[in-house]
Amino acid sequence: MGEIIVIKRKIIRESAKKKSLPDLEYDRIMWAIKGRSLEQSRKTLYCIKIEPKKIIATDGSVLFISETEAEYPSGCYDVLISTWKLTVLEKVDVEYPDYAKVLTFTQPPDKVEEFSTEGKDAINLFIYEAYQLQAYALPLLQRAYIPSQSIKMEWREGLLPLVITAPMQTALVMPLKM
Repeated sequence: MGEIIVIKRKIIRESAKKKSLPDLEYDRIMWAIKGRSLEQSRKTLYCIKIEPKKIIATDGSVLFISETEAEYPSGCYDVLISTWKLTVLEKVDVEYPDYAKVLTFTQPPDKVEEFSTEGKDAINLFIYEAYQLQAYALPLLQRAYIPSQSIKMEWREGLLPLVITAPMQTALVMPLKM
């Protein structure tokens, strides 16, 4: 059995009505975990990678990187439990793909769009903007959506990924091959 990491959502009470404030750190971790493959047979993509101050997950079609404020031990981890208030990770011995290769672009973006994802129709605006220059699988865009943030989207000509950035979060979504 590998090293275990337990990450808990911090519950911060805002008022006497017991309404809790969001734990942005935990929300970023949960968002990053959504990027991993759910196919257990793809062991290197089924786990997540933790680097100093970063959590990385990919399924081959999306790549999610979330910066963290806390220091977690580096390595590859299986997600044993992941709920809205508790995440349990177990260290595994696998070679994670070299994700840094897809973060290097030789050409500048053809189009850049910046907007806020605040509001009830924000996900619809996000998806509409994403489809402006390329076709993407809708479920991938829905997973990559970063709520309640100021985001920037970058498109490049060809079969290059859509780059979505927000403070402390980055997502790459590969376009559909036509």
